[in-house]
Amino acid sequence: MPAGVTADVKTYQLFINGEWAASSSSATIPVHDPASEEVIAQVPDANADDVNRAVAAAKAAFEDGPWATTTPQERGRVLFRLAEKIRQNTPTLAELECRNTGFMGRTGIYEMMKLSPRLRGLISAQLDLGGFAQAALSEGMRPLRISAADQVTAGLTTVQEILTVLPPIDAFDDTQP
Repeated sequence: MPAGVTADVKTYQLFINGEWAASSSSATIPVHDPASEEVIAQVPDANADDVNRAVAAAKAAFEDGPWATTTPQERGRVLFRLAEKIRQNTPTLAELECRNTGFMGRTGIYEMMKLSPRLRGLISAQLDLGGFAQAALSEGMRPLRISAADQVTAGLTTVQEILTVLPPIDAFDDTQP
């Protein structure tokens, strides 16, 4: 086991052709939490053979698999099922993403807001962003900057960490009404 890797660190496989598969080589790469430099996982060090297997499987799936003949409506249903799985696993996914990006797991969670069925129903190609924002505020959602300030005040995070999460102020056009 490489230096710095603890016994509870999971070693993952490649996902090829709809299955978890071992790499052609036994080499792995440590995944570090950038905030703590702790090794949080091991992933395969995929080689050319692994890439060729993945590309061949993807090409076969694209050319001969069911997705090519799936209707847009059915594709939409599949994507909605995927979105529901993501919603069901939000806490786990949020923690994982926070660790992968080096956030201490407090601020980054605000980027993964749960939407009520009412708010989800408002999302469409013709979304009225202003109306959506008002509906979200009426349901108790707060702007990211306000939530972040509350977290700093409560001692749960730092201003420095907040600044790595929030978009810069100059990214907003405050000249528009």
